[in-house]
Amino acid sequence: WCASRQSQIVASLRSDSYLPAFFRCTKKAEDISMTPWCASRQSPEVLVRKGTFLLPLPQDFPKAVTRLVNLPSETRVTVVHRLRERDDSVVFTVQFCSHDVPFGDNFRVHETVKFQPDGAGGVLATKWVEVMWVAALPWAYGVLRTIIEQKSRADALGNYLVADLRSMPR
Repeated sequence: WCASRQSQIVASLRSDSYLPAFFRCTKKAEDISMTPWCASRQSPEVLVRKGTFLLPLPQDFPKAVTRLVNLPSETRVTVVHRLRERDDSVVFTVQFCSHDVPFGDNFRVHETVKFQPDGAGGVLATKWVEVMWVAALPWAYGVLRTIIEQKSRADALGNYLVADLRSMPR
C-alpha cells in the first residue's frame, strides 16, 4: 500500500470533475449536478457530496415485470457520496434513489467500496451492494423485490469504479 496510491484514489474521487465524468461515461448520465464536498455533520471525518442526474434505464427486464409496471426510458436520480480516508484504507459509499421508476422511493441502492493494501504492494478493493427497503412494496408487486435486488447487484457501480481507478497511471 503506497501512500501515493491512496492519495491518488482520494484525489480522483474528490476532484470536481471525476465523478460527473465517471457517471457520464459508465452510466450515460445526463444533466449532472453535484454539490462540493463538505464535512458530514454527524461525522466530521467523513466527506459528503450530493448529486442529481438523469439516467437511462435498462430495458431488458423480464416480460412479467413489464406487464406489471410501466418502465420509463430514464429516471431522475439523487445520489449521496461519502468518502472516508484512514491511514490504512479509503472507504467510498454511494447511495442512490431513483425517483421515476415504479416504487423507486421505496428503496435505496447503497454501494460501498473499501480500498486497502493487499499485502503485496498493491490495492485490494472490497465491494458491497445492498438494497435498503424504506417502505414495503404492495403485496401484488412483491415479485419486483427480487428483480430490483438482482438488477442492482448485477449493475453495481463499484465494479466500474474499481476498474476505472485501477486503469489510471500511477
